[in-house]
Amino acid sequence: MPFSELNLHDAILEKIEHLWRSKEVVVYGKLFGVNRHFKLTFSGVWLLEVAHEESWGPSNAIMVQNAVSNSEYVIQMQSGDEIKIRAKEYHFESFSQSVDSAD
Repeated sequence: MPFSELNLHDAILEKIEHLWRSKEVVVYGKLFGVNRHFKLTFSGVWLLEVAHEESWGPSNAIMVQNAVSNSEYVIQMQSGDEIKIRAKEYHFESFSQSVDSAD
């Protein structure tokens, strides 16, 4: 599924992990309107930028996500902050247990 078609609008961002040695970034959260959590794994990561200025006010909800190119992904938060990731690929999965149970 194309990155921009993932249904992440209003999803709650719970945590971001950066696994330096394996060059992975893992984004965990809870999907909006359903009792499901998600795990979004980026592989072959060479850039991670996480802004947390809250210029639109505090929020841990996702507004929109887009692929700027074949290797650059942006998650815009409802706080106005952007998470930018440059990676070779991504993998999305959703599941019914909580993020803490998935660790």
